[in-house]
Amino acid sequence: MLALGSSAIAWPEPTLIAAMLTVGLIASLFGLYEVSIAFSIRRRTSRWSLVLAHGIASLTFGLLSVGAPGLPLRLAVVLIAVWFAGYALLAWSAAWAVALNRRLRTTLLFCGWTEAGIAILVLAYPASTIFVLLFFGAVYAAMFGAWQLAVGIWLRRRLRGHDGRAPHGGLVASHS
Repeated sequence: MLALGSSAIAWPEPTLIAAMLTVGLIASLFGLYEVSIAFSIRRRTSRWSLVLAHGIASLTFGLLSVGAPGLPLRLAVVLIAVWFAGYALLAWSAAWAVALNRRLRTTLLFCGWTEAGIAILVLAYPASTIFVLLFFGAVYAAMFGAWQLAVGIWLRRRLRGHDGRAPHGGLVASHS
């Protein structure tokens, strides 16, 4: 995501449509993966529905990006805003679930407010073209990719020396 978003910022026209399709495929695959994780952890945690909701949202976004690139711009804008608003709600729900972990809760609240802000921005800028929306999407993808790398590095350091379980009873989703 970081490389794709960065290349779309640097070379907008040749990259943005390919980026949209690539992100759609990646979102579809991640969505399927997260749905499978949700079903595999449903007996271990009561919060499995958050993982399921995120997986369904990602899968829907990905399928619409790949399967319906010719949607009218206005409908695409509304769907993009709804996706960001839904993602904000998921981030806030997750922040509520990890209330005892202050850093993680603060990060999730920040992500939720960022997603909500993007949803409002998308709806408030009705004269935008598909390339403007895809450019903002590229910036978002670059930031999201950098955030995923940072979280992955943090998790790896945090779990080093453990047998795959999060310390202090936290949730680590994996297929077993």
